[in-house]
Amino acid sequence: MVTSGTHAFEAQAECLQRSAECLHYEVEKHGSALARFDRLLSNSEFIEVASYFGTPMLQPNPKTQPWVDEQVILNLRAEREETADVEWGLLFAENFIVLHTELALKPAAHQPRYILLLCVEPPLPGAGGQTIVVPMDAVARCLNAAHSRMLRRTRYARIPDAPPFLRSENGRDVFSIRDPGGAGLEWHYEDGDQPGAAAAEVNAAIRSFLSSLYSPDTIRGIPWQRNLLAVIDNQRVFHGRTFGGRPLSGGAPRHLRRIRVSRDVRQTAELRQHSVAGGVIP
Repeated sequence: MVTSGTHAFEAQAECLQRSAECLHYEVEKHGSALARFDRLLSNSEFIEVASYFGTPMLQPNPKTQPWVDEQVILNLRAEREETADVEWGLLFAENFIVLHTELALKPAAHQPRYILLLCVEPPLPGAGGQTIVVPMDAVARCLNAAHSRMLRRTRYARIPDAPPFLRSENGRDVFSIRDPGGAGLEWHYEDGDQPGAAAAEVNAAIRSFLSSLYSPDTIRGIPWQRNLLAVIDNQRVFHGRTFGGRPLSGGAPRHLRRIRVSRDVRQTAELRQHSVAGGVIP
């Protein structure tokens, strides 16, 4: 196993502000970051770290409420066998989860900027259930100019205000798309008077994207251990999950706590200014 772009640094639960600053520094540098705490953070401490990155997002889905704590923490426990419910049931089963942008079918303003994952119980070695990550810039570099241009003009069909599959944010390539996983992908091409004429080119661009997304040269795994906290920038890194995580005989299932964080420009800017002034070096 390898890390998601940077080695985990040792963190102390009694120094949350310092730890959050170091995580922020690493995320700005790599797009993801790992911190190994000396003990399991409480729910309130986990929320406090998340709040350094922005505003924790509510978990309003009534179907997932049995797994929700403090309104914003979702407990991802692989306690069920593989399920055909790919809407929400797979979150709590041993299903694999395709690589994706979080809430890719939502308008960009409604997508989380950051995803925080805290390991309560890691998957058993060799049992699967591993979080995988892929840098968006690595995928973008694999696309030729024609395919990149097509993705910048294509978005999900029937989704109001859906962003294009590929756009630019602050000089970076940002994807808003999920691997359809063998299902159909309904798209809408934004440019041209004859959308049908672009169908072959759009489909070729999507196939090229999917091939690049799963390149073995770019996929990394997060080496889960108890008390390990991962932060993923949803505008810079795709994430997914391998099949597994449910113990075959006894033992606890893989258990991660998740918080989605929306962008908070004011708070993030203040943290960055404080970090620079304080000379944060992990």
